[in-house]
Amino acid sequence: MSYLQTIDNKEFVKELVRRNNKGADNLFQLSANIEATVNSKNRYKLERNEARTELEEKNNRLFQLEKLFKGTANIFNKQHNYVEQLKNKLEQEISDKNISQEQAQHLQEDITSLETQKQELEQRITELQQAEQNNKTLRDKELADKDKEIQRITELLNKSETQITDLKAKLLNDEEKTWLINLVRLLIEVRADLTNPTISPDKNSAIKK
Repeated sequence: MSYLQTIDNKEFVKELVRRNNKGADNLFQLSANIEATVNSKNRYKLERNEARTELEEKNNRLFQLEKLFKGTANIFNKQHNYVEQLKNKLEQEISDKNISQEQAQHLQEDITSLETQKQELEQRITELQQAEQNNKTLRDKELADKDKEIQRITELLNKSETQITDLKAKLLNDEEKTWLINLVRLLIEVRADLTNPTISPDKNSAIKK
């Protein structure tokens, strides 16, 4: 049995760890950096999902509001057209020479009232159209802002994923490099011990066996 075979596994590992304190610290720091970056990545994912949910809810809410504006404007337009038809009909009746002066006066009052209603409806339609335009402008801005926020979070997420990949590659590379170097060093020292004339009797007896 060679001296190399008599080395206790635990002692071998202890020796590697002892000679690799600095490297181990670096590896520990890399591992901590990976964990922190993974936590950041998970946080970015959560923020992006929340932003997307908020964007969808806001879009639905603004869409419903837009439908309400259009529906109300459509009702006012129908009322406006109906009032216009009544007004035209009354104007035709008032032009009939067979009606009395009193009837003509009543018809004129009705026409005036209908004209007032028509103007009010036109004003409401104009206000609704303006409100719809303001809503569209607000919606477009809010959706654009939310899209930018999602894009920003996505960029951070992609960056964190790249960092994780790089850190893992560096960690594996450093682990492999450090352990291989220390293994070679230890084997060289063991070989030197085996060929050293001042080797201890116990070791010589182990080698002869």
